[in-house]
Amino acid sequence: MDRRPGRAEPTGATPLRQNCILGLLLEGHLGDALCTTPLARQLVQEKGMTVNVTEHPNTRAAFANNPFVSGYSMAKGFSPLAWREGDGHVIQQLQRGLGLEVSEPPRPEVYLSPQERAWASTWLAQNVPAGRKVCVLSAQVVSTADQYGDVDWDRVSLTLQEEYAVVQPLLSTSPVDASRGPEAGHEQPRHEGQTPGAVV
Repeated sequence: MDRRPGRAEPTGATPLRQNCILGLLLEGHLGDALCTTPLARQLVQEKGMTVNVTEHPNTRAAFANNPFVSGYSMAKGFSPLAWREGDGHVIQQLQRGLGLEVSEPPRPEVYLSPQERAWASTWLAQNVPAGRKVCVLSAQVVSTADQYGDVDWDRVSLTLQEEYAVVQPLLSTSPVDASRGPEAGHEQPRHEGQTPGAVV
């Protein structure tokens, strides 16, 4: 996996080593961390690497229970942003730049604990008609907020409702919990006067 000519030198340890530390994407916000989650599995399976992740509350949340992550490190690690290449979703750009199989469609890889799966099953049974597909729509971003300011989110939501049960996350506390894990009791955050995960 050679770095292509003209590519800016990535910061920190490069992913060319057998043991790599997956660093933060952009500012390390939760959505940014989720975009790097497929890389852990792919670097292990496709490149035979041992993968650690830079320590951060959001990486702890996004990579919780991930069997392809060996641990967390205070080291900065390599910058995924420097390895983006081509068009498509940022997940696809990262995969392409690192010489990994490009996902179609692109999607993060989240490994839920048994407790989280049980909570989700109960919530879906109580709130979503059987057989109805679910779309989680978060209309607020931080790292790339300038790109989404002019989006007509009402129209997007109405269009999605034609085929999906659209779920809007509502959080009153930070969406990260560094203690989250298989044995942690992960209490769902609540928004005053509203139900978390409201279906529209």
